[in-house]
Order: sequence, then structure tokens, then C-alpha cells
Amino acid sequence: MSAARSLEESVPVDHLPGHGAMPSPGDRCDLPELLESVIGHDALLALCRVYGGTPLYVPQQVPQGHNLPLVIGCGAAKALAEVFGGDRIDVPAMVAQTTHAQIRRLRTEGVTTVELARRFGYSVRQVRRIVNG
Repeated sequence: MSAARSLEESVPVDHLPGHGAMPSPGDRCDLPELLESVIGHDALLALCRVYGGTPLYVPQQVPQGHNLPLVIGCGAAKALAEVFGGDRIDVPAMVAQTTHAQIRRLRTEGVTTVELARRFGYSVRQVRRIVNG
């Protein structure tokens, strides 16, 4: 088991655990964004609600009866184990900072403010405030 990684930090991709469709070695990758790409937005929010502010050991294979599938769903738990299995991650206590960063990134990728408001449960006005800083 390696040292815990804070989900707020940015790390070189070649130092991330697991495998899968990852950016090229030498690129930097934001762990909350990586988690969202691995388990999805809703599962990331659920993970932060339940485990926020604490370290979480991710088993290499999620055993039957483990709490992780109950929190984020079976598919997300399996995907998390494929990428982070055998590692310990520090789940952020505050989801807002992560969510705001995701909103700003998605807006630059062309997602409309209306779509973002619906997806994240904000008003269009709040999304504009987040995007405009």
C-alpha cells in the first residue's frame, strides 16, 4: 500500500496507480477529475459525502458485502478498484471546490450554463458566478 494521495493535489500521471485510458506519462492529472472520469459525477459526490475528510483504502477486488458498492454503486466500485486498487486515497471533505473546478472546466469545453445548472443542482445564475470567478 502506498502513501495516501490527497484528491486536491495534481500528480504526474505516470505516478498514478492502475491502468486504463490515462493521459500520456509526464502529463499532469487532477485527481478529482480522474475520479470523476473513472466513477462518474454522482458516484464522486456520494464518495465525498460518505468518506470526505478521511483516508479510504480501495481494495484490488471489492469483496461481497463491502460498503463501497452501497455508497457509489457496483459498477463504480469495480472501476475504482481497477484504477486505485491496493491504494489509499484521501477523500476531500469539501466537494464544493472540486465541483466548482469541474463546472469551470466543462464550461470551457462548451457545456452550456443551463446543462451545468441541471447536472450540478445549481441555478443558472450560480453557475455563471462560479464560471466568472
